[in-house]
Amino acid sequence: MPDNPEPDLILRGLVEDYLDAVSGLDKYRTMKDQLADQILARAKPGQKIEVQPGIGVRVQAPARRFDEAKAREVLSAAEFDAICVAKVSSQVASQVLPGALLDLCKTPGTKASVVVLG
Repeated sequence: MPDNPEPDLILRGLVEDYLDAVSGLDKYRTMKDQLADQILARAKPGQKIEVQPGIGVRVQAPARRFDEAKAREVLSAAEFDAICVAKVSSQVASQVLPGALLDLCKTPGTKASVVVLG
């Protein structure tokens, strides 16, 4: 049996529709980002723009994010130590553990995925 058998007509159609959908998503995601940039250039944070009652957008101010460097700057050593926790890291595990042992620590995902070629 060939490594990559010819797909049946239904499967081929599904793949073509999937590729069209992915292409459409990319196009609309780009359009959405460009429109958001244009809205942000004209509206202020907190402003609501309604095209119909209850339907529209609100410009959200940038979220405040915790910054480790800033925390080190403003907290005492004791305060900083109090907010630190030890945490398992899969990235560190892959650097430290031999491959076979690392594989024993993994479980299979729950769902296969479709990946676009090329």
